Amino acid sequence: ANIELRTAYLNPAVVSSIQKQRHQQQQNQERKKICLIVLGGGYDPRAAKLLYKGMVDRVYELDLPSVVQSKQQLLDRAFSTTTLATGRWEDHGSKFGLEAVDLNDLSAVDGVLDKIQTELHRDSSGTTASQQSDWYVIVISEALLLYLNPGIGGSILKRLSSRFRQRGGATFVFADRLELDNADDASKTYANTTEGGGNDDATEHLVQIWLQDKGWELKDFKRKPGATRHLGIACC
Repeated sequence: ANIELRTAYLNPAVVSSIQKQRHQQQQNQERKKICLIVLGGGYDPRAAKLLYKGMVDRVYELDLPSVVQSKQQLLDRAFSTTTLATGRWEDHGSKFGLEAVDLNDLSAVDGVLDKIQTELHRDSSGTTASQQSDWYVIVISEALLLYLNPGIGGSILKRLSSRFRQRGGATFVFADRLELDNADDASKTYANTTEGGGNDDATEHLVQIWLQDKGWELKDFKRKPGATRHLGIACC
């Protein structure tokens, strides 16, 4: 049930974030492309489907080498079937990047983020030093941060916000368990409890503080039972 609950939140949250960005671009007469960065995508086909449908312009999934290798094989088989071989995946497949990295290794993460920035910069249509702003980034994390070593998840989010805040902006969509490390022990226990009761406001406040420290502004928040109890959207 927990997987279904977080999927029921994440799918519309990601789509609405894409649609909101497209709408803002139309209002401001901008032409930004949208890039998804998925932290630990596993075997979830969400990002590949969004690229296949033309809803986003580029995808990067960051995961362990063994997962990346297996997923590449699965995608190759899935999109070579007669029901999907319309030619569109051939057009977009080169824009789907599977990046093998141990997310607990921050120096390796920096290397991958450097590569992503370089490729987005190269793919931009402008020629000035600010051409990175032609991209808007949406970061997705589903049941990943809670498995990282202490402090790593927050460090990755700081790296993402610092890189993309001034270069087009970014949205962070999550169904995960955030490490509320800047709250005192009593507050963390109160906010992280899986028992019922009116703790949602306290949890939201702590999540807001935690994200602000990482450079993100909380825009939406929901709470559910289970390990991946924090559902939300934040922007930078």
